[in-house]
Amino acid sequence: MPKTSTQILETLLMASDTIEDFLDKNQEDCKLPTFHHELRRQLHEANVAANGFYQLVDLDQSFCYQLLSGKRKPSRDTVMRISLALKLDMGTANGLLKVAGHQPFYARNPRDAAVMHGLVKGMTLMALNDKLWSLELPTL
Repeated sequence: MPKTSTQILETLLMASDTIEDFLDKNQEDCKLPTFHHELRRQLHEANVAANGFYQLVDLDQSFCYQLLSGKRKPSRDTVMRISLALKLDMGTANGLLKVAGHQPFYARNPRDAAVMHGLVKGMTLMALNDKLWSLELPTL
């Protein structure tokens, strides 16, 4: 877990003579968690077994095991599906999107707004997909 705030890291970065100096001095604070480690942590917190994960997110079992092992990277839609299935709060869902290498939710985007609303309201994947379809937006 990073011990230095992002704002302080940015100040240190701007004051550094070289990027190498900055990275060398701030190694621990510049490590990002991997998606599969964060996913496993979220599953543990949600008390979801790895072997039941694929049913919860309604995805292929082998694909889910590849996500959990780090062999595959999820699409943004897959991360949104996982966030919805695990009933993550917005901050945690955005964090999961970020560690997967995707942009966080953006309320000005109608589809993102619909998914965000579904997350906050605790909608099921099926209910959210019905809502997206009725809004003529791509489903998850």
